Amino acid sequence: MVEQVKDARESFDGWLLIRRLHRGGASEAWLARKQDQASGQAVVLKRVQAGLPASDAQSEALHRERDLLARLRSPRLVRLVAAGERSGWPYLVT
Repeated sequence: MVEQVKDARESFDGWLLIRRLHRGGASEAWLARKQDQASGQAVVLKRVQAGLPASDAQSEALHRERDLLARLRSPRLVRLVAAGERSGWPYLVT
């Protein structure tokens, strides 16, 4: 099961989650900042939706999205800032 964030402004693998922007399907997106740079650039952290049971399909989908974002280069597209895993679940930061 994916860990749930109890409230906004909670740490997630070195990122400060400020507020949830969207929840749908199998993922959720959070407005976030690097925890050691609380006044730094705002980013979006996308991860598997909290509370869902583990699914290889969800994990694979985020890995594919990560790989695609890493290859794209355009000023009109979001860029991949970081990617990682926490408790075996992938996440993306754009």
